[in-house]
Amino acid sequence: MGHLALGEYEEVIKLVDRAIQHDPTKAINLSGLSAIAYTQLGKHEEAKAAVKPAIEIGWNVTLSMYFTPDWQDKDFYADILLSLGNSGDFYKIQRMQKLTEDKIANLIVGNQITGYDFWSGKQWTIDGKNEKDVNFLSGEVIDHIKVWIEDDMFCRQWDQLLGGLKDCAYVYYNPEGKFEKRDEHILVTDYGFYGFSVIN
Repeated sequence: MGHLALGEYEEVIKLVDRAIQHDPTKAINLSGLSAIAYTQLGKHEEAKAAVKPAIEIGWNVTLSMYFTPDWQDKDFYADILLSLGNSGDFYKIQRMQKLTEDKIANLIVGNQITGYDFWSGKQWTIDGKNEKDVNFLSGEVIDHIKVWIEDDMFCRQWDQLLGGLKDCAYVYYNPEGKFEKRDEHILVTDYGFYGFSVIN
């Protein structure tokens, strides 16, 4: 991203190509950066070719923006990817919209929250109305889950999912979120962004 922000587009292409040659499966998420670099160099056919394999396996703007940390340029990068046939959207959240422990507690504890999975698109629900018996539902999956708030994070620990490991996420308010899309708030983890809304 540093090379992209500095306008060193040839270097971006070279580094992404090297990463893809080293590990095509894991590095395909970087193809959006190559596409942006090619577009900036006026090489539109190369840009389309660079991003095509990622689009074919379902990679979209939402996922691409997850790997694009420069906030000021996100709209610009997203427009380029969309113009190349990419689909999706991305969350426009900033540090000032991160919730504190008190706000997370008021929002989540004792409530039912629901959203869509970052990777699969399936709807999930955490039913916390009965604080002593909290359930997680996602498609065919039903699991008991322990929830608590720690260090300004919403923490969860399933009985079975994730091997029973503790999993914590920061919670952000999404200024452009809508209940219909289940993304009025965002859980930010180290493996993805998960929009959710509270069911009244």
